[in-house]
Amino acid sequence: MAILENKWPQLIVLWFDQCFQNIACGLVKITMYIGLVAYICYMFIVHKRHQEKEELTSAVRINLKGVVYAGRIWDSAEYTMPMQASLNLMPAVLRNSEDFTVLIKNNIHFPTFNYTAQNISPKLNISCKFNKVTSPLCPIFRLGDIVKEAKENYSEMAIKGGIIAIEIKWDCNLDSWFHHCSPEYSFRRLDDKTRTHYTGFNFRFANHYKLPDGREHRTLFKAYGIRFDVLVFGMAGKFSFTELFIFLGSTTTYFGLAGTIIEICFCLYKCSNCCKIACCEKVIRKKYEAVPMPEEVMFVSHVDEPQITLVKMPLKTSLQNAKSSIAENCFVKFYDPRTCESSENHSTGECELRELTQSTSSSACPKWCNCGRCNESENYQEQLCCRKTDGQCVTTRRWFMQLVLSRDTLNNALLYDDPFLDQTGHESNSRLRRVAYKQYIHWRFGFSDLEDRAIIPSCCKNLIRNTYPN
Repeated sequence: MAILENKWPQLIVLWFDQCFQNIACGLVKITMYIGLVAYICYMFIVHKRHQEKEELTSAVRINLKGVVYAGRIWDSAEYTMPMQASLNLMPAVLRNSEDFTVLIKNNIHFPTFNYTAQNISPKLNISCKFNKVTSPLCPIFRLGDIVKEAKENYSEMAIKGGIIAIEIKWDCNLDSWFHHCSPEYSFRRLDDKTRTHYTGFNFRFANHYKLPDGREHRTLFKAYGIRFDVLVFGMAGKFSFTELFIFLGSTTTYFGLAGTIIEICFCLYKCSNCCKIACCEKVIRKKYEAVPMPEEVMFVSHVDEPQITLVKMPLKTSLQNAKSSIAENCFVKFYDPRTCESSENHSTGECELRELTQSTSSSACPKWCNCGRCNESENYQEQLCCRKTDGQCVTTRRWFMQLVLSRDTLNNALLYDDPFLDQTGHESNSRLRRVAYKQYIHWRFGFSDLEDRAIIPSCCKNLIRNTYPN
């Protein structure tokens, strides 16, 4: 009879804890985690994943200034000439137009944040001109500089035509502790100059008039030039607790993903027939620690000790001398004498039992016996005495005879469970013996449900068997 008790604390050590026992595996794991932390910091600082984002809405106005003198008279034939002749040797008609300046006024608004800004600062120097190094925020641009920033030649584009994009990018940080919202200008060519047909940019317009004889005439003009498109785009961000928690929650899964990736690598290594690596072999061997089966535990109660002791299996010596510990919150709860019968019903049976106990005393007492009434046994689990120290056996006491061995008490216990039980059958002694065991356990341990987990001393068990034999 024993009880199963889990060994506590019992830890299942996973392979990644064993990794640190090897320097190479530990370095691999630490390197991967450092890389993950660096990636998280990069996303947090550079991409500002803790902010709520919103795209802008914008409006653009342009003012163009510039005067150029061509020194010639144009007729309608000159506008159509580029289609009939080679353009490579023809100079631009308005070559000095590259000195024209254009003022770009750009207003942006972020509705969610209720924030408005413009590219013209109140402290702007009106005589400035855009320069990517010295004046990167100036909204006044020279046409020649725009084309140059796009890595194109102004004279060639003026002859063949082309489309240049002026890109205004807004990257705004609206956090109060690091506020920043200013435009960034860039330039690039939109059309493909490598095409052989329909290259450049041109448009047609007509001039209608009447001759003196009343006939209507039309002069069709085809003009080549450079078109400038202003493209505005950007994003604003502001701190948000919701976005912060979402970002932190999503990044914590990366560490689990890293462990999964390493696990897959070890599985692939285990399945492959490549060269053996000592580090990997050690990790695979120690991936899991074997968990032992639950230990068997037995409860023991001595009449000369107030507490119940606990003994763990397996036994290496007699149960009487085995190492034990006090079971917490388990003290002997003696049987309530009010539940047994009166002494009048036991007068005859008590005399018979006293004679029986006196006749069953053993002359050859085992070494582990302290009461002088135990029988020798080869089974360590049965080598248990009712006493921890030398003294009188509990079987000689009146309460043992009245509570455990009394036939009237045992019959009443059987009738309590089954009032219609037939007590005259051939199995009556077997039933009485089992009830006697329960009576002793309830008397000495205080719990009737310990029938399969409490050990009855050898002296008591032998007397019960002799009193109610099979």
